[in-house]
Amino acid sequence: MADEVKTRPGLTTERVVDAALLMADDGGIDSVSLRRLAGALDVTPMAIYRHVRNKSHLLDLMAERLLQQVDLAPDESASWQDRLRRLLGSYQAVVIEHPAAPLLLSRPFVSSAAPRAAEALLAIFLRAGFDIGQSAQLLQLISGMLLGPAIHRATWATAERQRPRDAERQHASMEGLSADEFPYHAGAAPFMDWSAGADADRLTIEILVGGLEALADQPKQGGSAGIGHEVGDRLSDEVAELRGSRRRVAMAAHADRRAIERDLHDGVQQHLVGLAVDLQSAAGLVDGDAASAKALLAEIAGHVREALDETTKLATRVYPPMLEGRGFASTLRSAASGAGVTALVDVPDVASYPPEITAALYWTWGEALSSAPPGSEATVNVVEGDGGLAFEVTIAGHHPEGRRERLRDRIEAIDGRVSVDEGQDGGSHIHGWLPLPR
Repeated sequence: MADEVKTRPGLTTERVVDAALLMADDGGIDSVSLRRLAGALDVTPMAIYRHVRNKSHLLDLMAERLLQQVDLAPDESASWQDRLRRLLGSYQAVVIEHPAAPLLLSRPFVSSAAPRAAEALLAIFLRAGFDIGQSAQLLQLISGMLLGPAIHRATWATAERQRPRDAERQHASMEGLSADEFPYHAGAAPFMDWSAGADADRLTIEILVGGLEALADQPKQGGSAGIGHEVGDRLSDEVAELRGSRRRVAMAAHADRRAIERDLHDGVQQHLVGLAVDLQSAAGLVDGDAASAKALLAEIAGHVREALDETTKLATRVYPPMLEGRGFASTLRSAASGAGVTALVDVPDVASYPPEITAALYWTWGEALSSAPPGSEATVNVVEGDGGLAFEVTIAGHHPEGRRERLRDRIEAIDGRVSVDEGQDGGSHIHGWLPLPR
């Protein structure tokens, strides 16, 4: 029987596992079989069985090889945050290098490397101030959270490779979503990339580290159970607030659309109907009474200008075209002039800023002007810094409490923040911040 075993000098378990990883990275773990592996190494299947017992054992060895590449060496001089960043960064680098890693590491497997990785993470959590029960809970949570995005990317890669039409249909369905029904999703669609590069991976780690910092700084509440209840309660509150905010934004958008529809019907449409009637009258006067026809046409021209002005005002409520044509500062001054308010404008050149940011600033300015008395003075200051635009708007009038929640919802919808303070002089001060893409 031994004479029938075709082997190669130097065939080792390490070579077998490396070849299996290459095969899995190329075609997924389902593509790995001992027979195919024997063909790739130019040996008989029996030669493979001298190093692995079966496929399950082979997959265990592959997972162990991946974990052995993670840098677990602690830097005792570093903070627990930096130690965690380094360990998770090394782990992510291995996962990114091997497309098969997410599925290999998410399946149950036996490996001496797994407890070593767990030991290193537990040491970091304990150093951060968590007790052993909390640390065990965090170990389970972070393992899943770190692998989740990688599993999603691996699943997508497999679908695009094996079922390209299904993947194309899914992409097309996402791109075809109605902007009216899904305004946030439509705005975010150009930025959705499940192939996530280094920036997205770093963001994942920073979210984990930041969350642990926040938990570590809070008073302990009853040992290991406290962290789960506390996080759960906080998440429930945040989800409820998010749902309420989304509902209010949707209602505000609906109210805006209805207002525009009403103004179209009562304003522009009535002008156009009147123009149609006047044009018919002018047509009947052309041959018999040229002077009256000329006077009527002059009147019609005035109505056309009025219709154009109203149409321009309606278009400005959707997105002011002057933001692109005349510049941000000029647009803000024009809005103030239309409200009968004297404006003091101090803003940077925003030509390079995303349109949703400039639109949000313009909308905030317009919202403030709606509460400013005609003939009064209003100021707006915008400064770039801390990864975003900080803004301050001051008006002489009182900004109603009922409109502040709407203002917050609009700004927070693009991850900004805003607050309104009442001054002793009876005026209102709106302070806010909007993030800029990195």
